[in-house]
Order: sequence, then C-alpha cells, then structure tokens
Amino acid sequence: KLKENTDEMFDKISQYAKLELEGTLGELKCLEHMNRVTATKYSEMLSTAEGLKAFQLGLHKKYQELLPVFAEIDELETSVAEFERVTELLEAYSKRLDEKSLIVMKQRHNKLDRLQR
Repeated sequence: KLKENTDEMFDKISQYAKLELEGTLGELKCLEHMNRVTATKYSEMLSTAEGLKAFQLGLHKKYQELLPVFAEIDELETSVAEFERVTELLEAYSKRLDEKSLIVMKQRHNKLDRLQR
C-alpha cells in the first residue's frame, strides 16, 4: 500500500509539475507572440518616422531653394511701396498743376475779355 500511495503521490506531483510547465509555456508563447507583434509595430513606426524625416528634409530643401525668391519678393514689395509713394506725389503735383493751369487760363480769358471790350 505504501508503494501505491508513493506512486500515486509521484504521479500527482508529476501531473502538477507538467501543468505548471504547460502554463508557463503558454505564457512564454503569449509573450513571444506579443514581442513579435511589438517588433512589427516598431518596424512600422520606424518606417513611418523615416518617411516623415525624408519628407521634412525635402520640405527644408525646397524652403532653402525658395529663400532667394522670398528675398526678391521683399525687394519688389519695397519697390512697389516706393513706387506708390512716388505715384501719390506725382498725382498731387499733377493736381496742383491742373489747378494752376485753370487759374492761368481763367486769367488769360479774363484779360482777353477786357481787351475785347
């Protein structure tokens, strides 16, 4: 009877150890799967980051190429502002000349009227 009980005890301990190992093996397989999924996600994130970096470098290059154009635009804007200022001065001068010419023409007209009378 002692041998039977001992055999049964060893069988149960063996089954318990086997179940524990199977549980641990299942957990390890789950961790392995999670690690693969995580590695895939990190690889995708790396690819996305590399794509964004390339896009950013392209934008920076285009910006650097456009800097001279921006400088020309600033110069043109300054020139246009100066041109507008000169145009306003010329318009004011032209208006004064028109007014003076009208005055001179009226004065001549008045003189002619007086001479004809």
